Amino acid sequence: MARYTKESLEELKSRVDLVDVIGSHIDLKRMGTAYKALCPFHDEKSPSFVVQKGESHYHCFGCSAHGDAIAFLMEHLGYSFTDAIEHLAERSGIVMEQEKGDNASKTGLSFSSMKESLAQVSEFYHFILLRTEAGKKARAYLQARGLGTEFIRFFQIGFSPDVPGLFSKAMQKMGMSEKTLKELGVVSNAGSMNRDLFYGRIVFPVCDAMGRVVGFSARKIEESQMGGKYINTPKTPLFTKSKLLFGLNYSRKKMVKTKKALIVEGQIDALTLIHAGFDYTVATLGTAFGEQHIDELVKLGVKEVILAMDGDEAGRKAALKSGDLLQSRGLVTLVCKLEESEDPDTLIRLKGKDAFEKKIEEAEDFLSFAMEAYGVFAKEPAQKVQAAHSLATLIRAWKDPILVHETLKALAEKAHLPLHLLQEVAPRRLQVIKSLSNPDSPSVSAVDEDIVYWLIHSSMRPAFFFEMAELNIEKEAFQDVHCQRLFELCVMLFKEKGSLDLITLCSEADDEISLLIDKLSKKRVNRDKAKVLYEKALLKFKERAWLKEREAIKLKIQSGACSDEEVLELVRAFDKIKNSLPKLVFPELSMP
Repeated sequence: MARYTKESLEELKSRVDLVDVIGSHIDLKRMGTAYKALCPFHDEKSPSFVVQKGESHYHCFGCSAHGDAIAFLMEHLGYSFTDAIEHLAERSGIVMEQEKGDNASKTGLSFSSMKESLAQVSEFYHFILLRTEAGKKARAYLQARGLGTEFIRFFQIGFSPDVPGLFSKAMQKMGMSEKTLKELGVVSNAGSMNRDLFYGRIVFPVCDAMGRVVGFSARKIEESQMGGKYINTPKTPLFTKSKLLFGLNYSRKKMVKTKKALIVEGQIDALTLIHAGFDYTVATLGTAFGEQHIDELVKLGVKEVILAMDGDEAGRKAALKSGDLLQSRGLVTLVCKLEESEDPDTLIRLKGKDAFEKKIEEAEDFLSFAMEAYGVFAKEPAQKVQAAHSLATLIRAWKDPILVHETLKALAEKAHLPLHLLQEVAPRRLQVIKSLSNPDSPSVSAVDEDIVYWLIHSSMRPAFFFEMAELNIEKEAFQDVHCQRLFELCVMLFKEKGSLDLITLCSEADDEISLLIDKLSKKRVNRDKAKVLYEKALLKFKERAWLKEREAIKLKIQSGACSDEEVLELVRAFDKIKNSLPKLVFPELSMP
């Protein structure tokens, strides 16, 4: 996490206009001295979401949502803590100063400087494509694929000139050294010379979730060109293709709102769909869809994924592999079935938006798709049974035992096979029993982190969350020292202000606490069930302290250092604790 100077954070806090920030995302209407809107955090017909001009916090009188600008961006748009701060800084025109040596690349170039330089490179490629003779054949290629000037401008598509030396000279005029260009990942070594990595290719800017360029993906336009169809920026401090989702900057808002994502294989597929109105579409960058990609989706609250891979054999295999990963993580997964020669881009260009919309409406659940792919519907009994067992093996590898059981049950019903033939015998049952028999299975830090996570993200009901903490938590019961310190800091700031100001929290935190805050901002939790999950976390916290107290008495009894009278007293104390199971204490005016 970036460590910004306290002065920068204080300036940001003084410059943020909450009405301006929130008004750019929801429809605020002025009513007297306040601004009101339909609350973005719950369904309602009359506005109860209120922002007072000049105040630093919003409040909803319907669902009790409450927070500052950072809390709004995190809850409404799924921003991380750091992303929210950087977004506000850009809006306010503030250059956030970082602590010396913090958040910089190996060569000393700051991340913000890298992004600024990459934006300049992107503008250069875009200019070459639209305004120069060198970009003529690339324009013709895109137009032949139905991608006109408006499309090119909207997505800032560019072309890397196939004119020797042009790129290097242009970058030098912009003040970029060879060292900087290497750090950005836009040049490659060719003998003793450095040359443009994307020479002669159409260039698509790859942006982070906030729309800042972090790298490029480039497509060749002639089969005779060297290399693969697509090449990407190599790994840099900003660019790791195994976790980046192409198009996320255009689709993030709709994904957070609908909790849905549409996944395709190619960059042009993604941009075509987004341009056609399917603005919850993303694609990978020439790499298989993986666990880190799922992490990014889950962080945004996505619960349902629609796969629209190419209709050829490779596309079907990709859908099967991606669907397996998504289902194993508990995401509802649907698969669009495209014809053999179809991909999303060509389908929309040849048959229109409605044709693709129909494919989505007809998308089948992953299990049905996988059953067909494995051949479970084969007429030959032996082939059918073998296919069912192969698919059952895939399902049994998933981590959640309940999900495995329910999916195997559905497979047995659809395939008209006895469930017991598809179930694994002893190993998984023993594994489940073992996990259930260990009530202390969550790590020490996980229990502590849950408590401070919900205090930081308590914008829905801050007063209730902090009052519950005061009634149920003793700070000495924390076993993770950093969580204890963050807990104390949150409570102190809340008591001072009556709310938790996240910018102030960031400015007051030291390095260790800042890292913890950043870690917690990436935690994947269903915030729709905040109250229920917070209460569960509190109860786990109290149960752990209860178990620890019991164990301490047992150790004293077993030590042999106590007299008979002392042992008798300890036994009574142990029985008393044993019979008084931990319960949550609720505020007097609160319903449990």
